[in-house]
Amino acid sequence: MIYHLNYLLVLKLNLTFFKKLNMFKQSLTFITVFFLAILSSCAGSNNNYKKNFLTENDIRETLSKNELKLNYLVNNKNKEYFISSLLESGYKFNIVFDADGKKLRDRLTESNLSFFCNSFLDDQLYQLENILFYNNNSKEKLIVVFSNEYKNRIDALEEKYPEVKFFLISNNLDVFSQQITGIESSLKRLNGLESLDRNITINHNPRERKDFNRIFFLTNYDIGKSLIPIFRSYLINTEFYSTTELLMGASSFKELNDFENVMIPVPNYLFKKISLNKNIKNIEDELNKALIKDLILAEGIYQSNINSINMMFNSGISKVSNGQCINRNLPLWKVSADTTNPL
Repeated sequence: MIYHLNYLLVLKLNLTFFKKLNMFKQSLTFITVFFLAILSSCAGSNNNYKKNFLTENDIRETLSKNELKLNYLVNNKNKEYFISSLLESGYKFNIVFDADGKKLRDRLTESNLSFFCNSFLDDQLYQLENILFYNNNSKEKLIVVFSNEYKNRIDALEEKYPEVKFFLISNNLDVFSQQITGIESSLKRLNGLESLDRNITINHNPRERKDFNRIFFLTNYDIGKSLIPIFRSYLINTEFYSTTELLMGASSFKELNDFENVMIPVPNYLFKKISLNKNIKNIEDELNKALIKDLILAEGIYQSNINSINMMFNSGISKVSNGQCINRNLPLWKVSADTTNPL
C-alpha cells in the first residue's frame, strides 16, 4: 500500500511537465482512477476483516425462525434484564422463571452464563494472569494491590506466584500509597532536612521507584477512584492494569477519567456502545444488560443449531462450536473517554 501511494505522488509531480492540456486531462483522469482503485482495495481489505466474525444482525433471520425457550432461576433484578432484552430483540420467546431453571448468580459479571466457559470476571482475570504472571519473565517487576473483598481470588495467585509482591489496601489511602510507592521514606528524609533549619526551603521532587514497572489493581470503584489518581501522581512511568470491577460504580463516562490509561481486558467496542447511551444508571447496569444479551444470543445460536462460527458478543469475539463452551477473546483496552483506542 505504501508503495502505491508513493507512486501516486510521483505521478502528481510529473504533471508539471505536461504542456498540453489534453495530456494534463488524460493524466489527471488516470491518477483519479488509480487512486479510486487503491481506495477500493483498502475497502475490500476492511470488508474481508469484518467477515472474519459475525454480528447478531448477520444471523438475525435464522434466529427469528424459531421461538426461544428459556428457563432460569434468577433474582428480580435479573428478571428485568431478561424481559427488557428479549422485548428489545424482537425474537419470539417463551421464558419461565422457576426453581427448575438454570441458576445465575446475582452478580452477573461473576456468574457462569450458560454456554460460556467462565464468568466475565474470571475471563478477565485469566487474561491478566497470562499477560502479567504466566508469560512475564520479570515477575519481580510486578506488584498487586487489592482490597479485602477479592482476597480469595488473590490467595490463589499468591500461592502460584510467590515472587510477586501483594499488598492489601489499608484504610488510609494516602499513607498506603506513599508506603507502596516509596514516597514515604523520601518525605521523611525531606522533613528531617528541613527540621535542621526552618529558614531553608528545599525544592523536593520524590523519585519514582524503579523496582517495579507494573501494578495490577483488583479493587472496586469507590476505592479505585481515590487510590489510582494518588498512585499516578507518584508513578509516571508505571503501567496500571485492572478489571471492569474498577469501573462498575461510575455513573457516567466522564467519571472514567480517574482511570485514564489503565489497561483492562475488555473489548473496546463494548464501552463504545455504552458511551453512546447518555443516560446510564452506572457501568455495572450497562455490563449486566450486555451480558444478558450475550446469554440470549448464545441460547438462540445453540437452539438454532448454528455452529462453527466466530461470533461478536458484547463481552468478546468468540468461536462457537457444538459440544464446546464459549471462550471469550479479550483484548486489552486502555481506558479513555473517547473509547476508540484498542491495544
